[in-house]
Amino acid sequence: MTSVPQNRLALLVFLSTLLFSSPPVSAQAPANPIADSLIAGQIRLGLVAMQRGDYRQACEMFRLVLDVDWNNPQAYRWWAKAEADLAGHIQGLVQAGDRSMGRGEYAEALANYHEALRADSTRADIRQRVRWAGRKIYADRLVLAGLTAYLAGDYNRMNSALDSALAYNPEHAAALALREKCRPGATTAERSQLRDDPAMWELHLSALKMYRDGDYAAAIEQWETILQKYPGDADVLANIEQARLRLQPGSGDVK
Repeated sequence: MTSVPQNRLALLVFLSTLLFSSPPVSAQAPANPIADSLIAGQIRLGLVAMQRGDYRQACEMFRLVLDVDWNNPQAYRWWAKAEADLAGHIQGLVQAGDRSMGRGEYAEALANYHEALRADSTRADIRQRVRWAGRKIYADRLVLAGLTAYLAGDYNRMNSALDSALAYNPEHAAALALREKCRPGATTAERSQLRDDPAMWELHLSALKMYRDGDYAAAIEQWETILQKYPGDADVLANIEQARLRLQPGSGDVK
């Protein structure tokens, strides 16, 4: 199958041949009706690309015309507009990604950065953003694995997961909090008597069921109610953090 660059080169050669192989009959007559028709077709394709928001493709279409007819005012006008629209589109994607990063929505941010990078693969600053968002996502997944291990009482696996999470994101608040909570000699501010409180224990079991069913927001609401009475309960705090991580788009389960 012929590649896109080869197609582009073939069209350039063909248009150039039509435009420059023979002089115009008169000053008023078009240089070559066939070439003019092909150029008009390229401009139409560029306009169609702009309508669907494919500004990069539009730029290519108009640039192709300018490569063989550099003084074409219509092609130049549309090429300049496509370039400006492309720059604005990329800026909007990057800003949307930055806002998502600020809210901790790293998967959404990564999607915006990838789309911006597809529009302009030369942007080193966007590549850096892609790497940073990816590290945040990996850190969240590893913290989720650490919390799962903590709740299962597997502290070796928990520490390994937290070490990896902090390598990706040294400032991860949940990882640091869990590490501090489980360090040797650490004490709990308040020992919960949750099991001895029938009403709160029933609420806790209800939250666990919601969590297993994937209703993480409802589970968090139940556990936060428990924290109003037992604010120092480490397991409830860990459960809430685990549920919050799972609520993030694209977090997935860590095996």
